[in-house]
Amino acid sequence: YMSPKFSGFQFGLSWTPDSGEGSGGAATADSDANGSFENVLGVSATYATKVGDASVALSAGWEHGDDDGATGAEVQDLDVKGIGASVSMAGFTVGAAYRDYSDTFLTDALTAAGANAGSQFSFGVGYQMGALGVSAWYLQGEKDNANTSAVGARETTVSRMGLGAGYKMAPGWDLRAE
Repeated sequence: YMSPKFSGFQFGLSWTPDSGEGSGGAATADSDANGSFENVLGVSATYATKVGDASVALSAGWEHGDDDGATGAEVQDLDVKGIGASVSMAGFTVGAAYRDYSDTFLTDALTAAGANAGSQFSFGVGYQMGALGVSAWYLQGEKDNANTSAVGARETTVSRMGLGAGYKMAPGWDLRAE
């Protein structure tokens, strides 16, 4: 559910009974030991406003779900939190976001050993000039392996960068490259 916007505020709410459910008959019969999450609740809020010539947007969200327990390995509950912000002015937009995964997807044994599912941050900048837009972004994610990886690496860091361009060919038809 997404609420109507009022005074720049909007909130969202979602609930998924079982993230492992699908369609297709007997092949998708519910199993309480399939490693999915049950009762997944998502809550988010946004605020957007104008400050002089600038547009400012803020967002925050949280998602939680109960572990459905795959056979032989108890996994921590789904618990993800995130925040974001952007500022736009004179065709330029700058934005940043942060997400924390807590102990999501880790077994109880890994958590007891000190592992953490990690976090990620990203930021980007874009410029829109008429029908043409260009952008650049950077993302970095880190997680603590607690010496549980095969090579004994204590921490894993992943970094990604990108450049993009887009052109509005006609209403509803965008040409994009990244």
